[in-house]
Amino acid sequence: MLERNKLLEEIAYQLAYAEPDWDQIITRFLNTPYGGSGYYDDTNLKARLSEIHLRNALERICLQYGERVVFDPIPSGAKAGRYIFEIDEKTDNLVVRVAKEKIRKNWAERNRLVSLGLIEESTEPPVYSIFSNTNEYSEIDLLMTADGLPVLFEIKLTNLHLCSENAKVPPSSRGINYAMRPGRVADIIDPLLEYFKTGSCAYVLVVPEDLLMPDNKVQKKFTEELGGIIVPFYTDRKTFREYVEIAKEIYDL
Repeated sequence: MLERNKLLEEIAYQLAYAEPDWDQIITRFLNTPYGGSGYYDDTNLKARLSEIHLRNALERICLQYGERVVFDPIPSGAKAGRYIFEIDEKTDNLVVRVAKEKIRKNWAERNRLVSLGLIEESTEPPVYSIFSNTNEYSEIDLLMTADGLPVLFEIKLTNLHLCSENAKVPPSSRGINYAMRPGRVADIIDPLLEYFKTGSCAYVLVVPEDLLMPDNKVQKKFTEELGGIIVPFYTDRKTFREYVEIAKEIYDL
């Protein structure tokens, strides 16, 4: 289902040791539309700052690779099949929306053809598709190509089991093990496969070191059978929360 290449493995290895540049993170955060406005509660602030750290770290790491790495290869407004890609103005993350297909009968065209004597009165009208009611399908923390391979990065600082798969909670807000399930992986990479017209892509999940469990069945299946990559976050959840609290004091967030 998933692929990897040598360049991505090098990037993932370095990412595990990348510590935050807090000045850079806060500067980037404050330059977003809702940064510093009190829009984020503590939980969402922690998540947002971790996403910015992910992007900053990857940008630093990938400087050495030049054109072999392309960030944000899908432009806002792009379409692929039933998927529509947009940049979220609050986070700069890529949001994927899905449009529902509706079949319509083209009675006007049918009547025109009848009037010209080209078809019989009893002929059924031609049909066409329209897409409407776009709903958010998924949100991507970071997307790049590494030597041409599409790579999806997600960072998860939640619990292993935040909620059940059937709970009425957005998939992006569910637990780490949910993110690694084959069905969820298939769902999140499908828009990328459709856009890039490829049969494979890579999926890198950044997870706090205190939640890495070598014997966890879901994590083992994600890496060994599905081909996903798990990168340990540079620290554990408790320590990162403490750093965020310090940053709030220092930068008056």
